[in-house]
Amino acid sequence: MEKLQDKYNNLRKKYRKLRKEHKNCSSDNAVELLEGSGIKLVRSELTALQTMSASMTIFARNLFRRVFNPEDIIGHSLTGRRSTSLQCHTPLPPVDPIKRDTVIEFCLKTYGFEIGSVSSKKFLR
Repeated sequence: MEKLQDKYNNLRKKYRKLRKEHKNCSSDNAVELLEGSGIKLVRSELTALQTMSASMTIFARNLFRRVFNPEDIIGHSLTGRRSTSLQCHTPLPPVDPIKRDTVIEFCLKTYGFEIGSVSSKKFLR
C-alpha cells in the first residue's frame, strides 16, 4: 500500500511542478490536435496529459476522456461493430468517428508511429 501511496505522491509532485512551469509559459494557446479535425486543447493541458501518462495506452485513454463528454460516451461503443462473442446483441451506435480517429491518430503521431496521408483526408469536408 505504501508503494502505491509513494507513486501517487510522486505523480502529484510532478503534476504541480508541471503546472507551475506552464503558468510561466506565454504560449499557452489552444492547439488543434490534427490539422482539419477542429478539436483543440490548451497546449499546457495536452503536455500535462502526456507527462502524467506512463504509456501510449494510458495517454490515449486520458485524451479520450478529455475530448469526449460523458454524455457522448454513455450508450455508445468505440466502433459500433457487432460483438463477435455476443452475436444476438444489437450493436451500440459508435462514438463520433472524427473525434475518435483524431484521438487515435494524435496518439500514434505523438509516440512516433507513421500515419499515412490518406488517413488525414477524412477530416477535410
